[in-house]
Amino acid sequence: MGVYKDISSLENLKKLKYLYIGGGAGIENISMLGELKTLIVLYIENFKKVDNYTPLTTLNKLEQLIISGPILGYSHIKDYEFLRELKNLKSVWFPNTTTRRKYTKDELTRLHNDLQNLTFIYNSSF
Repeated sequence: MGVYKDISSLENLKKLKYLYIGGGAGIENISMLGELKTLIVLYIENFKKVDNYTPLTTLNKLEQLIISGPILGYSHIKDYEFLRELKNLKSVWFPNTTTRRKYTKDELTRLHNDLQNLTFIYNSSF
């Protein structure tokens, strides 16, 4: 597990544009990340206890999102539906992750079409 379980102290960084949080195996709550409205790039790694990323839907300026699982193994993401709200998203990368919801090829195509600014996707599901 990560050495920390709480990231609420980040809420004071209201002008933050780029954030990398690694070793987050102990993190259970990411709701405060939704308060970082100026984020352009967010990279979170090994959040094993988090599978619901809907708190990120308020990040209207977010252009790049990386949600990475551990080097050996996978982290679970409930679904990709939260991405639909991230209208400025240009790049998503989900290495070493898997979704709990199983998508058909047509569903993934519709999701991609809904993200009109998206130019780069990395995940074996897409």
